[in-house]
Amino acid sequence: MLDVADFDLVEAASGHEALRIIKRSGGMDVLITGLSMPGMDGIELAHHVHGRYPQIPILFVSARLYLLGKESPPEPYRYLPKSFRLYDLVETVSDMLVAH
Repeated sequence: MLDVADFDLVEAASGHEALRIIKRSGGMDVLITGLSMPGMDGIELAHHVHGRYPQIPILFVSARLYLLGKESPPEPYRYLPKSFRLYDLVETVSDMLVAH
């Protein structure tokens, strides 16, 4: 969805791959992750990234907010519930980039 909105994207097939990409690149402008993923879930990925790169804003996109064990993600994370419109995703990511 973000590709059609002219964002530069880097995709990872897993949380472990995402960590390798971020380490190799020295960071990202925003990390967007789901909650349920094989090997390393999105919560674990977010904690690893935030611990090493606290400047990277993190957005969870999922229909399973209950996996966080709360009504909303802990600070500094943001959450966008599925199913969302392209406008909602672009607006959220744009806000995160401006705040960053």
